[in-house]
Amino acid sequence: MRLFKHRHPPESYKQMGTYTHRLELNFSGQNVGEAELVCRNDPFPFYYLFFLRIDNEQKGRDFGGALVEQLNSFLDSKGKVGILRNIIDHKNPAFLIYEKRGWRPIDGHEHWLIYNVPKNLTPDRIDKAIHGIKVMEEGGSFYYG
Repeated sequence: MRLFKHRHPPESYKQMGTYTHRLELNFSGQNVGEAELVCRNDPFPFYYLFFLRIDNEQKGRDFGGALVEQLNSFLDSKGKVGILRNIIDHKNPAFLIYEKRGWRPIDGHEHWLIYNVPKNLTPDRIDKAIHGIKVMEEGGSFYYG
């Protein structure tokens, strides 16, 4: 049995403007994986997937695919865009895990993918979002909770 748990960010981090949501995947009572998303509102509301992990012992059992599907459901329920940098080596069997589930490459940004793109979202706003993510990563302004 697969069970997903959504851990909401603490209220205090909402006031700061940068906070995370964590989705945990449990199988037979054990945590086998998790994903964390940073909520961003500039230049448009979106979530940046900065962390996805499946236990090494559980790889190859499609838990990663199940977790990505749960991420998609979360984004769909919020009506928000998802952005991520795919750091999986292209030779790894898991490389297409996101694209198989509706994430699309972002033109002009190698290794970056996007999900749930509204028709009115322009490439320049996506460029600004990616730039903001890079600045945030360099500054270490994440709450890991």
